[in-house]
Amino acid sequence: MLHTPINFVAFNTNAPILRILVRILKRGASWECIGVSEIEKLQTTLQNTPTDVLVIGVGGKEPYLSELEAYCANNDIHIIHHYGGGSGLLFNSIQAYLDQKEQTR
Repeated sequence: MLHTPINFVAFNTNAPILRILVRILKRGASWECIGVSEIEKLQTTLQNTPTDVLVIGVGGKEPYLSELEAYCANNDIHIIHHYGGGSGLLFNSIQAYLDQKEQTR
């Protein structure tokens, strides 16, 4: 899992939590991650950055979330909602994404 190349964008309005989330998402040998703390800037970041997975934490609000979900669905970007619970839970969500990706090949 940690050697599979993945480009993440992580969103969380809590800056200290976002820094931790980005650090965790850069643990993989071939993982890259950009952190965004303002939901209004998130779609622009997704449009300008190669992204495989969007990790959404606290601070997401409508109508932005609905727009982001539609954008991600149309651009083959997987969404993981992660509101805490430790890195093990996050890694399980990433593994589920990789398993799903493998099955669609």
